[in-house]
Amino acid sequence: MFGVILVVAGSGLADVNPPTVDMIDPPARLHVTEAGVRVEMPELAGLSCEEMRAVLWRLDRTGYRGQRVLDPSHPDWRVFVYEDRLAAALYFDCTLRASRESRQVDVFSRGFGAR
Repeated sequence: MFGVILVVAGSGLADVNPPTVDMIDPPARLHVTEAGVRVEMPELAGLSCEEMRAVLWRLDRTGYRGQRVLDPSHPDWRVFVYEDRLAAALYFDCTLRASRESRQVDVFSRGFGAR
């Protein structure tokens, strides 16, 4: 649902080039999908977690790619790369960071001395 692609070592997918920032033209933040759906792709930097969730939800609701991974030659490849970057940012910046921050424990707050 969120467009995150994991490549497992030894799966034969290691030769696939992962999407990079350079594959998206930064000024082009609007795209009309192959099906004619207008997709807005706001700059990821500065988006709050709630804004990222909302953009990801809107992308998913367009159904622009169905359940498939798109090929770089597909007309909606830019949207796919953007969705992948957005999902990764949401996971790392919001989910993973929030999880780490909520589980921090003061293990060494009393020093290393024997009790």
